[in-house]
Amino acid sequence: GAGTSRAGSLPGQPQWPADVHAALIALGWNVREADEAVNQVAAELARGEAGIDGNDTSSLLRAALRLLGPR
Repeated sequence: GAGTSRAGSLPGQPQWPADVHAALIALGWNVREADEAVNQVAAELARGEAGIDGNDTSSLLRAALRLLGPR
């Protein structure tokens, strides 16, 4: 093998998508919903929208929860 790899932590890639995804799953959202929310937050972050701090996982999680709406 070429070594080990951790899910969601490829070299040069941010850790927050895996962290937010795992948190959403732990909060009861399904994988598809978590995937969509992470993708939407990433798109907002790339556009510089909504005042999201890309270095603050908790603000990224709040943004994902806002997108998902009430449970």
